[in-house]
Amino acid sequence: MMGECQSPFLLTGVVRAWHLPPRLPSGASGPRVAAMEIKRGAAPPPPRARGIRLVRMRRLVQFAFLLAVAGGAGRTAAEAPPRPLAAAVYEGAGATGKGVPRVLALLEATPGVTATRIRPEEIRAGTLRRFDVVVFTGGSGHGQAQALEPAGREEVKTFVRQGGGYVGICAGSYLACCGFSWGLNLINAKTLSPLWKRGKGTVQIELTDRGREILGPFPGKLDCLYAQGPIVGPAHARDLPVYEPLAFFRSEIAKNNTPQGIMIHSPAIFASHFEKGRVLCFSPHPEQTAGLDRLVTQAIIWAGTPARQNGTGP
Repeated sequence: MMGECQSPFLLTGVVRAWHLPPRLPSGASGPRVAAMEIKRGAAPPPPRARGIRLVRMRRLVQFAFLLAVAGGAGRTAAEAPPRPLAAAVYEGAGATGKGVPRVLALLEATPGVTATRIRPEEIRAGTLRRFDVVVFTGGSGHGQAQALEPAGREEVKTFVRQGGGYVGICAGSYLACCGFSWGLNLINAKTLSPLWKRGKGTVQIELTDRGREILGPFPGKLDCLYAQGPIVGPAHARDLPVYEPLAFFRSEIAKNNTPQGIMIHSPAIFASHFEKGRVLCFSPHPEQTAGLDRLVTQAIIWAGTPARQNGTGP
C-alpha cells in the first residue's frame, strides 16, 4: 500500500531491476539491439568491481529502507490525534447550587475535553496529578477550603505549581485569592472589602482585548449573572506576578450596606500564572448566563493547555 513501510527484500528487488538493462521487444533489430547484445554478452566484471557494485547496492537498499521507515513513522505521528484535555471539577462541601452540574454539562458537550468530578479526599490522595486543570465553582470559598483541609490545599497548590491549570468561579475565585488565612494564594489579588454580601442580580461586564484573545470575540458590554463574587484589587504579594484583567465590571450591585463605587471598573475576570501553571478567576457566573457559557469552556481549555502540551497531566 502506498505510504506504508516496504520490505527490504522488495526494495532490493527494485534496486536490482533498476540496474538491469532494458528488456528488448521480440524481433527487434538495429544498431541499438546490436549494442545491447554486445553488452549482454560481454565478459563479467572482475571480482573487485563486482564487490564494489554489491556494496553500493547494499547501501542504497539500506538508505531506501530507512527512508521508508522514517516516512511511515512521520505519517503515524501526524495522524495521531491529541489526547483529550482532562478537567477535574471539584464536588464537595462548599460547592453548592447549579455550578457543578452546569460546568460538567458544558464540558461534556465540548469536543476534545473530558470532565470528572473530584472529591476533597481524592485531592488529598494526590488524584489531581491525573488531570490538566481543576475547576472550583460557586458556593463558599471558606467551605471549600475547610473541606480540602491543609493537605488538600497544598495538593492544589502543588498541582498548579507543577503546570496544572486552575479555574475559579465566584467562591472558587475567593479560594484562589490572597488575604485569607484559608486561601490558596494562587493569584496576586485580594478583596477590597470584608463586606462581601453585595447581593445577586444581573450586571454588565466588558472584555479587554486580552480577554477576547483568550475567551473569544465577545464585543461590547455583556449582561452576566452576579452572586456576591469577589471584588478585587492588587494584593501586592512579592512572590506572585501581577494579575491581568480579562474583563471589567461596568455596573454594580451594592446591597446590604456594602461599599458603593468599588465594583465598577474592577476586574470581573482576571488571570495570571502560579509558577508553571495558569490561574483564571471569574467573579460573576457566565456558566449560568445564556450566551456566555463559552467563556467558561474557553477559560478551562486555556488554563489546562500547558499541562496537556508539556505532559504534566495524565
